Amino acid sequence: MNTLPDSRMLYRFRYVECQLNSFRRARNRNQLDECLRSLPRDLDETYERILCGIDETYVDDVRHVLTVLSLATRPLTASELIDAHAVELGEVPYLDREGRSYEQDDIVEICVGLIEIVEVDDGDGKSISIARIAHFSVQEYLQSDHIRQQKAAKFAIERASANAEVAQICLAYLLNPALSEGILDEVKLRDFPLAHFAAMHWYHYYQASQEGKVKAGELLLRIFQNEANSFLTWVRLCEVDRPWRTMINFKIGVEDTGSPLYYASFLGLDDILRSILASDDRSSGLCNSVNAEGGFYGNALQAASGSGHKEVVQLLLDQGAEVNAQGGFYGNALQAASGEGHKEVVQLLLDQGAEVNAQGGAYGNALQAASFSGHKEVVQLLLHQGAEVNAQGGAYGNALQAASCSGHKELIQLLLNQGADVDAQGGKYGNARNIGGELTIHGVLFH
Repeated sequence: MNTLPDSRMLYRFRYVECQLNSFRRARNRNQLDECLRSLPRDLDETYERILCGIDETYVDDVRHVLTVLSLATRPLTASELIDAHAVELGEVPYLDREGRSYEQDDIVEICVGLIEIVEVDDGDGKSISIARIAHFSVQEYLQSDHIRQQKAAKFAIERASANAEVAQICLAYLLNPALSEGILDEVKLRDFPLAHFAAMHWYHYYQASQEGKVKAGELLLRIFQNEANSFLTWVRLCEVDRPWRTMINFKIGVEDTGSPLYYASFLGLDDILRSILASDDRSSGLCNSVNAEGGFYGNALQAASGSGHKEVVQLLLDQGAEVNAQGGFYGNALQAASGEGHKEVVQLLLDQGAEVNAQGGAYGNALQAASFSGHKEVVQLLLHQGAEVNAQGGAYGNALQAASCSGHKELIQLLLNQGADVDAQGGKYGNARNIGGELTIHGVLFH
């Protein structure tokens, strides 16, 4: 028999917990009697009363805290929440740690049972304080249609506008001069605990903010203009084009990173990119030439191609980006788009003169990159455009070995039908026949 409580039981436990908390706040018998006489009917009514009972002085603060915690992309420490609350969301959002900063007990107190601070092990034997919504039903209520019909409607969380708010919090935090100017090290990050979260997650909130992007976009442009050294601070805190690197790289300098134009292209930030291209300002010391080298992808066109941002690719080409420029992990834009499976971008690049058999990069050529990743339609397009099926180079020597290593049965057969040589030498495994055992499992026999 399943002894775990179902959702109804969990709601009932939470309802009882809330009522007990209200009883504890009673200071005398009369107040206790009043609590007993006016028990709310359900959790929604309970939360409505709690929220409507919050002192008007703290309404904006509570809404601010609940919004941040409800949309947090990972658990926030108490220190991170305190600094997120310290961002003033006025006409021009800014970090006001002196005027808005609370102690963690203050935040818990003003939120009257809706949030909690718990101690957890950080994995290294150290205890850290985590801030969180007290119960999942609190977040459900705040984001429900029901709250919009109640007196607590001012606390309702509408996801698009709420994401815009958190995006502004992150970006305004990164723009704080005390964070971005001078040396960035572990000591400074202890003083600015939200910095890493802000750098890692602003893009998620910005993308989800929809019509709220206007104000966040103004802050973002200031970062990409490297105001107060904020662009370099962001890149040091978050190597966004290398997401597998989660450790902070304090030593990255101007010469070691991509340009603002490169990162705008990688992220598909059309408006930011147009502003950068329209500006002749070089005061930031960052080169924004459309063909400037740097970053994991080597240049802006390759970054946009690898990310599948077709409109950005076209914009860069219109601005003089060299379609066959070499460099970066994939070697060129066509290989980047092919390796990531962006068929429309592949076609656009080919139409603009990309060399289908250009050599270089991790996979040697575009056909091998697409074959390794299993992008059948891209492989067919490249072959139709004259890609050499037995072209040599790259980690796997040729397209057949690349497809074979990854076990892409349909691609293996397609390449064989196009004349791929099973015995062609080169690459990690020598030839495709050497991994024939794996191919047999995938239903293709080499004779």
